[in-house]
Amino acid sequence: MASASGLVNMAIDRYINLVDSISDPRVNDWPLMDSPFPTLIMVITYLYIVTYLGPKVMANRKPFKLNNVLVWYNAGQVIFSLVMLWEHLMSGWLLDYSYKCQPVDYSHNPTALRVSLFLFFFFVVSIIACVLLSDIILKIRLLFVRFILQMANLCWWYYISKLTEFVDTVFFVLRKKDNQISLLHLYHHSLTPLETWICVKFIAGGHGTFSNLVNNLVHVIMYFYYMMSAMGPQYQKYLWWKKHLTTLQLVQFTLVFFHSAQVLFFDCGYPKIVAALLLVHSTIFFALFFDFYQQAYKKNKLMQAKSQ
Repeated sequence: MASASGLVNMAIDRYINLVDSISDPRVNDWPLMDSPFPTLIMVITYLYIVTYLGPKVMANRKPFKLNNVLVWYNAGQVIFSLVMLWEHLMSGWLLDYSYKCQPVDYSHNPTALRVSLFLFFFFVVSIIACVLLSDIILKIRLLFVRFILQMANLCWWYYISKLTEFVDTVFFVLRKKDNQISLLHLYHHSLTPLETWICVKFIAGGHGTFSNLVNNLVHVIMYFYYMMSAMGPQYQKYLWWKKHLTTLQLVQFTLVFFHSAQVLFFDCGYPKIVAALLLVHSTIFFALFFDFYQQAYKKNKLMQAKSQ
């Protein structure tokens, strides 16, 4: 009879073999792609910091004034989202991707091998960093492969961007904006890194990247709003369109829902189970954001009408 440790080792081996057999071989050597556990640990650490440790540390402290930091942080997110939006368009969605049903391209076609100036900059910086490390030739080779696989690479950068968004909540904690750390906010910021890790690991490209494209467009507008808001009262008077940010989010999830639904009716090789999960994802987030919209704007309008 096999021991408990033997059964555990057998289960782990079967899991590894299964993952290796169905994962995208192009991403196996990429940072954080070997196992889901680093991402899971980061998510758990994030939740611990923003829901327990951070509020506890800030309990008897005055909120930090981070306006200048917020301006630069949000400006950086705007620029990054703009670049990602452009790269998603030029890597397929503006060129030869089908909006009806687009399979994952695992080949090395000209579009997949297109090297953007933005990613070339990161490639050069990475080579310089490699000079300071061991196994220089191997590291440069792996970096080169990583930076020329354009759409797959963009999926990886999109995943990284979801990790950087943990900082949004950290700023709320430091500024003691506890009312903004809602269940919706935590659910969104903790779930998306795990979802995007799965996408990069198994389906780095294809139909599902449309949601990345739309989300980057939304983030350009959203982080621009946050940047303007942090610049002070002289700019905040131009931000009358705040409530339309939530409307934009609702439009985003509606577009993703109908775009993903097409895969269930057209067979192009893109996994239908992934399309179904995108339908569930967009439906859940639509419901959550719609509830937020109702509470934040509709009820406030009714209360104002009653007070008059």
